[in-house]
Amino acid sequence: MKRRIWRAPSPAFVLASIALFAALSGGAYAAATIGSGNIKRGAVTNSKIRNRAVTVRKLASSARTAGYTKNESTQIALPATATTTVGTLSLPRGSNYIVTAAVSIGGNGATNNPVTCTLTDDGAPLTTGAGFTNLAAFQSNVTVTAATNGGGSIVYACQPSAGSQAKSRVITATRVASVRR
Repeated sequence: MKRRIWRAPSPAFVLASIALFAALSGGAYAAATIGSGNIKRGAVTNSKIRNRAVTVRKLASSARTAGYTKNESTQIALPATATTTVGTLSLPRGSNYIVTAAVSIGGNGATNNPVTCTLTDDGAPLTTGAGFTNLAAFQSNVTVTAATNGGGSIVYACQPSAGSQAKSRVITATRVASVRR
């Protein structure tokens, strides 16, 4: 009967195991110990917020004071190379808002069709998003999120390179305590 001989792990294996453990636990340690109190006031600005990163569910109830929504399900035409308003929302002035706008885009044929959508507040651009459709089907959603401290008339407009259609147009705004740009 053969007896198995146990070998000690090599120094390289031990060092690699320690390095792996340190690498995997470092991120967890940082996530557990760095909180909102460790972030300097004004460090998170509008340009650092990804689209759809801030949603109503992620905001503390104390940060939300009011919400506004405009939801339109009818289908509208988007003429080629023309900028067409797909949704509007009027907000009370003098407050700060997180605004999210979304639209479902469909093509008119088998041609490649990039679509650019822009969210504005009283004509001033807040953010831009892009989608792509190449079939006569609704296969692309363009969703953008931005912060504004103006209120007023929020407009979501899209410009396709070829004729398209838009449906399921939604703009949602949540009033928040403050917005830093």
